[in-house]
Amino acid sequence: AVDKMLTENAQELVDSRTVLLKNQDTRYRLCQMLAKHTERWTWIVVREKAIYHSLNQFKADVSGMLRGEGWVIAENLND
Repeated sequence: AVDKMLTENAQELVDSRTVLLKNQDTRYRLCQMLAKHTERWTWIVVREKAIYHSLNQFKADVSGMLRGEGWVIAENLND
């Protein structure tokens, strides 16, 4: 009975180690895949934050339209 329990316990330890190693390998490969896209995602976030910052400078009209003020160089006014 004790030998059977030791054998079962040893097998459970082997199974648990196999699962842990597989999970570790999966996490490592996932991190490698994600690392390839980090720079691109960073630029997307920076761009979106800049857009939202600009939009937050606009004023909402009564009609629900956004109104913004800006400037244009006089030489480029007709372009």
